[in-house]
Amino acid sequence: MSSPSQKSHNDFSLRRILFKNTGIQIISQAFSLGAGLATTFVLSRYLGVERFGSLNYVFAFYYFFMTLTDMGIDTIVIRECSKKPEEAGRILGTMRTFKLIAASTLVAIAWALIYKIAFPADLKHALYLYALILPLVALEFPSVIFQVHLNAPYPAIIGIFRACGNFVFLIMLVSMGLGMTGYVTALVLTELFTMLVINYFSRRYLKLTWTLDKTLCRKVLTSSYKLAISGIFVAIMNRADFLMLERMADPHQLGLYSSIYKVTNLLESLPIMMMMTLYPVMSRYAKQEDRGRLKQIYKKSLLLLIVLAFPIGFSVT
Repeated sequence: MSSPSQKSHNDFSLRRILFKNTGIQIISQAFSLGAGLATTFVLSRYLGVERFGSLNYVFAFYYFFMTLTDMGIDTIVIRECSKKPEEAGRILGTMRTFKLIAASTLVAIAWALIYKIAFPADLKHALYLYALILPLVALEFPSVIFQVHLNAPYPAIIGIFRACGNFVFLIMLVSMGLGMTGYVTALVLTELFTMLVINYFSRRYLKLTWTLDKTLCRKVLTSSYKLAISGIFVAIMNRADFLMLERMADPHQLGLYSSIYKVTNLLESLPIMMMMTLYPVMSRYAKQEDRGRLKQIYKKSLLLLIVLAFPIGFSVT
C-alpha cells in the first residue's frame, strides 16, 4: 500500500505529465490552427461559397462512416493496453486487421450509396475519392500506442505534419487549377503520408503483425458496442443537419452554414487533449483497484473542464 508521501509524489508527477503533454499539444494545435485557418481562407476564396459548401458536405457524409470505422474500439484498446502493456502488440495487431476489414467494407457501401444518389458530378467525384480516407485512417490505428505511453511529442509532430501537408497541397492545386476534386486528392495524399509516418514512429514501441484473434475481437467489441451506439447518435446530432440542408436548400446556403462550424470545432480539441493524458492513467488506476485516486482524478478533471467551459462559451458568444 502506498504511503502518503508516495501518493503526493505520484500526484505531482501526474500533474507535471498532464501540464507537459497538454502544453505540447496546445503548441501543436496552435501551429495546426494557423495552418488550418490559412487553408480555410485560401480554400473558401478559391472554391467560392457553393463549392466550399459541397466540400464540407463531403466531410459530413463521411463523418458517419468514420464513426462506424471507430466503433469505440480505440477507447477500449487504449484501456486494455494501459492495463496489460505486455499484450499491446497482440491487441493492436488484431484490432488493426479488424478495422481495415471494416473500413474496406464501408468503402464499398459508401460507393454504392453515392452511385444510387443523384449528386452533382463534381460532388460525386469528390465523394468517390474521399472514401479512400477510411482504410488509411484504419491503418493509422497504431497511433494509440503514443497515448498509452503518455507520449505527446509524436502526435504533436504528426498533427503539424498533417496541417502543413494540407496547406502545401492546397497551394499546389490552386496553382494547377484542379478544383474541389484536386483538393480532396490532396487530402487523401496527406492522409497516406501521415499513415506512413505514424507506422514508422510506432515501431519504436512495438512491432505489429497482421493477426486476427477472433476471441480478442469479440471481447473488444463486446466492450465497445455501447460507445459505438453513442458515437452514432453524436454523429447524427453533429452532421445530420449538413445532409438535410444539402437536400433542402442549395450549395450556397450550405457553404454559409459550414463556415459557422469552423468557429466551434476549433475549441473541441481542448478537452480531448486533456483526456489523451488522463484516460490511460485512469485505466491503470482502475486495474490497480485504486478507487480513491481514480475518483479523485475524475472529480478534479471534471471540475477543471467545467471551469474552462464558461469562459470559452462566453468568449465565443
